[in-house]
Amino acid sequence: MGALQDDTRMTGTGPWRLRLSRDWELWGPNGGYLSAVALRAAGAAVGGDRRPVSYSCQYLRTGTFADTAVSAEVMREGRTATCVNVRLEQSGQALLQAQVWSASPREGPHAAVTAAPAAPPPEGLTQLPDMSPDAPGAAFRNNFDRRPVPPQAADLAQGHMQQWFRYRGYDGGGDAFLDAARSVLLIDTMVLPAHVHGQGGRIGYQATTLSLNVAFHRPAPEKGWLLADARSEQAADGAIHGEVLIWTEDQRLIASGSSTLVLAVRSVGGDASRKDPG
Repeated sequence: MGALQDDTRMTGTGPWRLRLSRDWELWGPNGGYLSAVALRAAGAAVGGDRRPVSYSCQYLRTGTFADTAVSAEVMREGRTATCVNVRLEQSGQALLQAQVWSASPREGPHAAVTAAPAAPPPEGLTQLPDMSPDAPGAAFRNNFDRRPVPPQAADLAQGHMQQWFRYRGYDGGGDAFLDAARSVLLIDTMVLPAHVHGQGGRIGYQATTLSLNVAFHRPAPEKGWLLADARSEQAADGAIHGEVLIWTEDQRLIASGSSTLVLAVRSVGGDASRKDPG
C-alpha cells in the first residue's frame, strides 16, 4: 500500500529526484500520481502561505518506476499570485509538463452556487473489498477505501458515476499542495471509468490521458472521505472528454477539472474493461 505523502517526497535541492513508486501503478505510473508529484514541486518552489488555485498539464510519456528528475521554474511572481512551470523527466525525456498558479489567501467575493450531488454519505455504503495483489490495477486501487454510490440506469447510460474515496495512511502535514494533490489524482483517474460506465461497463479499447485541467476552489480537509462525481458524456473521432467534481462529506466543492483522452490501442479479445480504474 502506498502513502501519497511518502511516494511524492523528493530529495535534493532542484532539480529534485525521486523514484516513482509501483504502489501507484495503473498501466505504468498513474498520471494523477505524476501530477501529484508536480504539484508538490510547485509548492516547494513558491513556499510561504501560497495555496494552489489552478493546475494544467500535458502527459508526454508513460514513464517507468525509475529515478525521475523534477524541475520547477517560477515564471511570474507577483504580490498575490505566482506561476510555476514544472517538468518531470526520465533519462532526459519529458514525462509531464505542467503549469501551476498559486495565490495567497485574501479577502474577496464568496460564491458557492453549484448544487451538491444527491449522493448518500459514505457511511452505510458498501466498501469495495481489497483486490488480490496480483490482479491488474490492484496496487493502485488498494491505496484507498472505496465506496461507490449505487448508480441509476439513466446515470450509466449518460456516463455518470460517483464514488467515495479515502486515502489510506494519508498525513498531509499542513501542506496545501499535497492536500490538493489528492483531488488532482482522482480527477485524472475517474474520467475513464465514467466513460466505461456509459458504454455498458465493457469497452474494446484502451485510452490514455493527454491533458488535465483543474481548478481548486477551497482548501481540502486533512482527513476524511472525498466524493468524485464524474461524467464522461462526449466521445468522438477517437477522443474522450470528461469532467469531475470533488466534494467533501459536508458538501463543499473543493476542486473541479476536466481531461481529454485519446484511444491508444485496441485490446486483445475486444475487452479492455478490466482496465477500468474505478
